[in-house]
Amino acid sequence: MPLPKFPGLPVPLDSIAAEIVIAPLHDPQIASQLGLTFEALEGRAAQGVQTWCWYAVSWEDSKADEAAARLTMPAYRPDPRFTELVLCLSAPESVRTTVEACVDGQWQTILCEGRGTSARTEFIVPLPGGELSALRMDFIP
Repeated sequence: MPLPKFPGLPVPLDSIAAEIVIAPLHDPQIASQLGLTFEALEGRAAQGVQTWCWYAVSWEDSKADEAAARLTMPAYRPDPRFTELVLCLSAPESVRTTVEACVDGQWQTILCEGRGTSARTEFIVPLPGGELSALRMDFIP
């Protein structure tokens, strides 16, 4: 089954597209086409920077239990058989991440407070059925 075009995405990981990459933030050339937006929320001097192999979010200080920063990007599901999102993240143990999916025009929390491990961690979360149009992540110290 051919996958629809979406600025060079999704990227199939195998010949039958059993898994796809919708946001390869490790590739700066592709990442620049993703429509990723960064918002500083409660984080003082918060910034988001694309580096040669990842997208880095940082801040100097933030209110406890308030989101310091947010990343939002358009996304879509080319086939309803894709029912899970694998999010690869490296964050300090003091940081929690929430992930929301905009499905059928409504934001829904799909990962509530994924805790950093100070190492690369994969979170596998179910995607609600319906038309996926965006994903957003909040980073909470």
